[in-house]
Amino acid sequence: MTVNIIAITPSANLTAINAVLEAMGRGPTNITLSASTDPDAKWDDTPTHYYMSDQGAPDWLAAAFMAFQNGDLPALAPDYIWGEDGCISSSDALEAITPSNFAVAYFNDGFSPQQQEAAALASYSVPLYKLPPPPE
Repeated sequence: MTVNIIAITPSANLTAINAVLEAMGRGPTNITLSASTDPDAKWDDTPTHYYMSDQGAPDWLAAAFMAFQNGDLPALAPDYIWGEDGCISSSDALEAITPSNFAVAYFNDGFSPQQQEAAALASYSVPLYKLPPPPE
């Protein structure tokens, strides 16, 4: 079974939360979509937030994200040890996964990816707006 996930993080937390996701085995740079608190932001403005959209996330990922809300660190991928060989430390990981640093919305297939994205950005603690793509 899978679930659709939109996860949002402030720009200041981007490196840390990507390091947590990499240590979980998701690979580097998971969160790459940019957003801003400014509804008039342009494509080249500095994002205030970043987010990811995982349409069809596996159950284990959804469970790990839910556990983050309780302050539970995720299981690590093989060969990763907190704080060793370039892996983020457990204390930095705990800070990265706090609800104020990593908000997650879960959706079923009754909503299009665009509807999910719009709902997650609009319902964040401050309204967020997707940055437009660069001009062609």
